[in-house]
Amino acid sequence: MDEVKPLYPIIEKTYDLVLWLYGRTEKFPRARKQSLGLRIENHVMDLYEALMAAPKSSRRRAQLDSASQSLDKLRGSLRIALGLRLISVRQFGFVSGLMEEIGRMLGGWLKKEGGRRRTSTSPPEVASPAVGAKEGEA
Repeated sequence: MDEVKPLYPIIEKTYDLVLWLYGRTEKFPRARKQSLGLRIENHVMDLYEALMAAPKSSRRRAQLDSASQSLDKLRGSLRIALGLRLISVRQFGFVSGLMEEIGRMLGGWLKKEGGRRRTSTSPPEVASPAVGAKEGEA
């Protein structure tokens, strides 16, 4: 039987991400699996569900914005997992590449829908004085 060609490659990539992450979080120690592991699983499923709903939604832009926020949360959670050594640097590199590809596809879809994707939720950085400089000498 022939494999069905996906209509939305971003959904296929995200499906692959879901499977890969579930395979990793199930190996987390119990305490981490029930906290950070669950958050990672929730973020990736929120991303997947928003992308699945977007093509048929009358609120497509809102669904895509939701997907973008979930992807940002997922990135942050995986960075914490790396810091806690729950995933290896190699695994983090792999999943980061996959998320980057999904992010580019999502950004293109958002652009097509009209409007720019938010690149950051944090406020603009303020220049800090040079280290060791006295007040007023920055």
